[in-house]
Amino acid sequence: MLVAIVLMATLLSLLSVQKYRRYDDARFDLGIMVQAVDNTAHGRFLEVTDVDGRQVSRLGAHVDPIIAVFVVPWLIWPSPAVLLIGQAILVCLAAWPAYRLGLRILGDSRAALAGALALLVYPSLGYAVLNEFHPVTLAIRCCCSPSFTSTRVGCSLPRRFWCWRRCAKKKYLS
Repeated sequence: MLVAIVLMATLLSLLSVQKYRRYDDARFDLGIMVQAVDNTAHGRFLEVTDVDGRQVSRLGAHVDPIIAVFVVPWLIWPSPAVLLIGQAILVCLAAWPAYRLGLRILGDSRAALAGALALLVYPSLGYAVLNEFHPVTLAIRCCCSPSFTSTRVGCSLPRRFWCWRRCAKKKYLS
């Protein structure tokens, strides 16, 4: 399972960085995220430039403070590739709780592995990772973990409801 995660994260990282370096991205979302991470690294939490040229908080349009996680890697290597590689790694890491969830529910390691591999090669998720940088793609990891948590024996009904509600909060995960 871990080999599949590493291979897929490597493949998605290489492809997304190559796409970025060839200027194949059709939108400017990556630039907005890069500016938000760079400003956060320099003490201006998630500030971006609006269409009028003013510095505004990104939180006024989108609530995605998860991109602040990329500040430390950004300080080490200030490149848009940090966001692309980090996105690929974090999305592929969702396969581990998906595997554990399948193992717990199905009780068969081969079936659990098949489900986790299906997540890794899911076309919509791969497309989202290869289409610049979008914080919403990181939500897949947040979906798999509460799902795994809510299946524990002894997990109360309100806790299960909270876990599944947390998963369903975003309309589009990929």
